[in-house]
Amino acid sequence: MKLCPDCDAMNTKGRLQCFRCDYIFSDVVELHRNNLKSSDEKLEEIQNEIIKSLNYDVIEDYMGYIFIQRNHVPEKKQDKIIFEEFSLIGSAMAIMIHIAMADGRITDTEYNRIVKDMYHNLAHGKKSDSEKLKSIFGRYDAEIIQNMMSWFINEFNHMRIDMKKIITDLNTVYKNDIEKRKYIIQLCFYCAYADGECIETEETVIFEIARKLNIQSDDLEKIREQVKKELEL
Repeated sequence: MKLCPDCDAMNTKGRLQCFRCDYIFSDVVELHRNNLKSSDEKLEEIQNEIIKSLNYDVIEDYMGYIFIQRNHVPEKKQDKIIFEEFSLIGSAMAIMIHIAMADGRITDTEYNRIVKDMYHNLAHGKKSDSEKLKSIFGRYDAEIIQNMMSWFINEFNHMRIDMKKIITDLNTVYKNDIEKRKYIIQLCFYCAYADGECIETEETVIFEIARKLNIQSDDLEKIREQVKKELEL
């Protein structure tokens, strides 16, 4: 094992680049820390380097650069626990129910909108998340979503949902993934506009969630307009 002088991460001896940061252990390729090159240039550089080296560590390093670098890598024990327990479906469902209940109740259209969006996420999301939810809420997708909805609504009615923790977990897991945080806000607007109009209490809650997820006001309005366009409002 060898210690990265930049981030103190432990790397295998054969690794040419730190798995956590961009530190280069050799002069194979000079990577820019801020990813200044265009996507096409970066992909071409990666392809050429892999062809030249045919070295597993180089391939692993560059694949990590493309697919992993933007994700937050947990360092603290508590962060690792959050990553293991985190469910995008569960967090998104809780937030959407929170939006829907801003006026004190969930309408049928809001309920159906949440079910539809969460069913889509379950069907197209991570397999590990799906398997985890199956072990708790049921065997089939529709059953899982309905059981989760019943459970969350009951927990909300008994004021046992900690929205602050949910937002904190989202910011931890998607620390470096602004698109996932924007997606959460998009789901919020889908729910708010399910009845055709986003009322003031719902808007206030969405704006507060967006602020806590570090979504800029310009992006927030773009997301809103995109949702209204898709819903033909």
